[in-house]
Amino acid sequence: MTETLSVAEICQTVYGEPIEVIDWDTEQSEDKFEIKILFREQRRGWYLEMVITQTQSGKIFSSHRVLPLFLPLLDPDETQWHALTQEASEADWQALDQLFALSRQLSETNIAFAGADIVGEEVADEAMDTFGFYVPDEELLPVFIWWNLDYQLKLIAYFKHPDRFAGEVMFQDDNTDECEVYASLTEAIARLEQKIAYYRDEA
Repeated sequence: MTETLSVAEICQTVYGEPIEVIDWDTEQSEDKFEIKILFREQRRGWYLEMVITQTQSGKIFSSHRVLPLFLPLLDPDETQWHALTQEASEADWQALDQLFALSRQLSETNIAFAGADIVGEEVADEAMDTFGFYVPDEELLPVFIWWNLDYQLKLIAYFKHPDRFAGEVMFQDDNTDECEVYASLTEAIARLEQKIAYYRDEA
């Protein structure tokens, strides 16, 4: 815990504003020591990566960038993510943190918003044809989509659900052609992790 706190303090000092450290690892070589950190900026809820490097001579360098997996969520409007996550609870943020941390460890993972410009005007039909899931009402757009081609798994979250933020999350397993519906991101991501563990064991 002390070590985690010190990494968070270093990251926040370097970044210059409040952040939440989600995951980090270290790498040691003959000429340098690196800390690679995944963190969330509290102000906008953006996910970023930071690398802090200490050379053999003791010099320290740092660099940070938006997490590549997160970039599609900022296109074409980088304010959209912040606007859509205003109602997210602490539990929702913890679930999203978990999802982005997991996604970094998997190849062939994609994350995007599907809005009317992608889904089309005939929302229900177009979403089914394009993505294989149903959007009952265009007022729910954009929907948050996570999918992994290796495992053939999908999460579809309605951030604009009328009851609460991400009040309905669909989990799809294209291997078995099954779809399950959950009332929170926490439940859906727990199921996703369970399925990934199952397919890893089967491989």
